[in-house]
Amino acid sequence: MLIAMVVLASVAAFYLMGKYGAVSEQHERQDNRVAALAEAKKALIAYAATYIDTHPGEMGFLPCPDTDEGGANPEEGQQDVGACGNLNTNTIGRLPYRSLDIAPQKDEANECLWYAVSGYYKNAPKTEMLNEDTNGMLQISNAAGAVIYGNNPEDRVVAAVIAPGTNLNQDRSGGVANTEQCGGNYTVANYLEGDGVIDNSVLNNNPDQADSFIKAGTNSESGAPAFNDLILTITRDEIWNAVKRRRDYRTRMEDLTQKIANCVVAYGNAGSVKNLPWPSDLDLSATGYRDDTSYADSATPASLLGRLPDLVSNSEAQLDASGSGSGGPPDFGGAVPTDPPSCNQCKKDYDKYLEELAEELAEYRLDIAEANTDYQTCLLDPTKTEPECDAELADELADAKKDYNEELDEIAADELADYQACLVKHTCTTVSGGFVADCTGCQSDYDKAIADAIKKRDKELNGIPGQYTSCIKKAKGDPDDIADCEKEREEDIADANEDYAEDVAEAQALLELCSSVNSCPTGGGSKGIEKMISSCLVTPDFELWQHWKDHFFYVVSGDFSPGSSSAVCAGNCVTVAGTPRAGIVLFSGERQPGVDRNDPIGKDVVGTADTDSRLTIGNYLDGSNAGNYQDAAGNKTYDWFGNDYLYCINPNATAGDPLSSAECPK
Repeated sequence: MLIAMVVLASVAAFYLMGKYGAVSEQHERQDNRVAALAEAKKALIAYAATYIDTHPGEMGFLPCPDTDEGGANPEEGQQDVGACGNLNTNTIGRLPYRSLDIAPQKDEANECLWYAVSGYYKNAPKTEMLNEDTNGMLQISNAAGAVIYGNNPEDRVVAAVIAPGTNLNQDRSGGVANTEQCGGNYTVANYLEGDGVIDNSVLNNNPDQADSFIKAGTNSESGAPAFNDLILTITRDEIWNAVKRRRDYRTRMEDLTQKIANCVVAYGNAGSVKNLPWPSDLDLSATGYRDDTSYADSATPASLLGRLPDLVSNSEAQLDASGSGSGGPPDFGGAVPTDPPSCNQCKKDYDKYLEELAEELAEYRLDIAEANTDYQTCLLDPTKTEPECDAELADELADAKKDYNEELDEIAADELADYQACLVKHTCTTVSGGFVADCTGCQSDYDKAIADAIKKRDKELNGIPGQYTSCIKKAKGDPDDIADCEKEREEDIADANEDYAEDVAEAQALLELCSSVNSCPTGGGSKGIEKMISSCLVTPDFELWQHWKDHFFYVVSGDFSPGSSSAVCAGNCVTVAGTPRAGIVLFSGERQPGVDRNDPIGKDVVGTADTDSRLTIGNYLDGSNAGNYQDAAGNKTYDWFGNDYLYCINPNATAGDPLSSAECPK
């Protein structure tokens, strides 16, 4: 009897161990599946957050899936940028684990994970504009067919990681090259399926249109039809919260705003009358918010507050017709008279004249640098006071300026006189023959000087974030040291902008001198600039502007608009902190809660266009900045509200003096 009881107990124990051991094993497999999905999601978000580190000027992009069968990118687990679908279309394939720098991630059926990515977020081919307002293009339903993500455009999912589960009578046979880790094949329908209405393996392949996916439930695998795809989603906010948590995110956007303000200043300073361009319209739906060419100045703006323009042809046409702002770059159009070949002999005298000018300018710069070095040394001298050092610096700078002017007078009396005598001797007109090239040289020298100034400025500004980060690390949380870092950063930015303004003014002076010497014809008032931003910013700043261009707004004072002949504040100037400004560049930051910025180019799963919420100024600018939209006279008051960031275009006291830019006071 005892033996029988022991045997019975052993059998029962074996039965229970088998039953609950199997359950435990099932739970373990499910836990592994959840962990695999979570690891993949984490890696994808990290990829998007760090994308700008390897692709300057671009944020938030996700990798393409692994879609090939030993084709353009044969290594398993690598994204296939050569087979990633058409522009702005969604794409699906296996998770590119190698590109994410993680191990192959597998579900409870030992199948590698799959991955769908919105066309706006995939990194090939890249959409024209990707920023924190860019919606995903995937709609997700639960097992019952009810939409759980994507009823509204802003709720659509950016990407989905999919565990395909066990084989449901699908052909998952191998034999395909480069599938050592995952096995099987790359045919999507052999791994993903749906409920008969929604099919996870099929995309519509239409640009800008959302696709539907269905998430399996507990009993979906036993249904008819059976489906078992488990989906973990990645939302827009999850991507951009990770991007914006970067310490350098805000600095990048503030620096870009500053550089754009400098471009506006450079445009204004290109002529003797410092007119600024008209703004772009707020509503760009007709040509598209993501198209660079949509950001063009309006010929008849109803409001002097609008989007920041790149193309400024309407402003150029009005300035040229009115003549206001004349003194800009030369206009080399029109008929050219013929000169005798002997006139070209004067070119040597002219080249010598320019060479002497360049040498004296270089010497003058050295004198200024030496004066500044002496000043720094003086400040370190315990026997000297700061006012004494200031006085010594002023004396040295005055002496340097006096010497420079004296040398210019000598050059004018010698080399310039020789050149002018040559023109008279050979009866040469100064806009023909070899001298057309001289006028063209004036413009090319000016263009090169401005390009060099921009390059120099951007190099200085781009180095500041790294210096600031290093300073903050050394501060180790000390409030005083952190404050010193902030002060040093602001001083460095101010110095870079001041140097840039001096370089621009110097280039303008040389252009006017060169044009005068050669009697070059000038336009009626145009600045000679057709693209204010794209011809000014350098990569990667230009690419960063391309992706965030809908966030930049601009207001021009009525007294500095193309319709003004004086470009001096005389009653119609915008103000910040009680001070008149020539204009303001405004960067619209993060959306306020409950606000959407949906692009009407997007479509839902049936092809219905999304409602345009980008044409509402209050969805971008905050407080009275938004209320100022109908600023027809360009004379309203602006301030820091909410997430708005302001950079001021400042006039100088004397009409015609160069404009400057600085962060608007708070």
